[in-house]
Amino acid sequence: MVSTSSSEALYTIIKVRFKAINTNTFGLILISMNNNLRVAENISVIASHFSSLYETDPKGSWIDMEERIFHLKWKGEYATSISRDIQNYIENRLRNDRTEEMYTFLKHNAVSKIENTLFAMLVKPLGERNIHIEISWEKVTAEEIQQAKEAREKREAEEANPQEDGQSSEDVALAEEFNLEEGSVVLDVNLVLAPVSGIPIFELKRGDWIMVKIDASCSKGKYFIDLLNATHEGEVVPIPARVHGVKVNKFNEFSILLKIGEGIFGKAIEAEPVKLKKYDPESDSNRAQGMERNLQSAGFGSTPGNESQENKGINALYWLMYLGGFIVVAAILLIFMQLV
Repeated sequence: MVSTSSSEALYTIIKVRFKAINTNTFGLILISMNNNLRVAENISVIASHFSSLYETDPKGSWIDMEERIFHLKWKGEYATSISRDIQNYIENRLRNDRTEEMYTFLKHNAVSKIENTLFAMLVKPLGERNIHIEISWEKVTAEEIQQAKEAREKREAEEANPQEDGQSSEDVALAEEFNLEEGSVVLDVNLVLAPVSGIPIFELKRGDWIMVKIDASCSKGKYFIDLLNATHEGEVVPIPARVHGVKVNKFNEFSILLKIGEGIFGKAIEAEPVKLKKYDPESDSNRAQGMERNLQSAGFGSTPGNESQENKGINALYWLMYLGGFIVVAAILLIFMQLV
């Protein structure tokens, strides 16, 4: 167990990792205890069904565990509902005399009693008793907590700015090839397949709407996934995008550029003649409307709803042109009849 002492160490941070055997659930918990007030000031919980989460050792630094929790939450790679249930349950239990009890256990270095207390808090939200828990704790100063917070916020601000990722030479070439406006953001996206009902990739044309998933492997993709709220239960979900252009590259692969919003594009490369999931106004409209709200609030736009409005404007212009032409022709005929 890691346990440091300092006259300025006003906080004790309890680090926990657990695994629920029957439900194959793994998780990390950080509890920040204020030693003067004897209250739990902050609790962070993350749970997942991927065993890689269990690789974080509670005997390591609390900063490392906090970074892991924030990083996975940023990427959306966790089970949101079970994480929320565990956190709410622990917060409710630590509001009563359990906090004083926890402080006493920490003071007397009672590891097994702390583990039993946390075990009791996990049984209900996890729905089982076959739970393995490992704990450790550190005493830290308020300055150390503040420094870690400022460093994390600075890093998150840098990652949240998509312009800091810059554009690769490939993106620049793509922008030139498809005549994109300067400053356009180009994201890597994954095509959503529909082997039975989908549209063949070789039939795609400009203006078609299909469903794609933004690639979350870089900070730029994670930023727009977060902006569009394009996750559910820790998984990236499909969003509608309009085909801006389709070309076949020198490797006989389909190079597809898709418009997600004003100044936001997605690129995808596909070598196989697959069928792609089309945007369905009935089943996908809620997601499109949610995208529209989020894009507008961030200063972007152009989803299926916007496109229909643009089409209405174009159609109205065409009708005016037809009407004007009809009037001109009628006037010429009238003059001709009068002359005859």
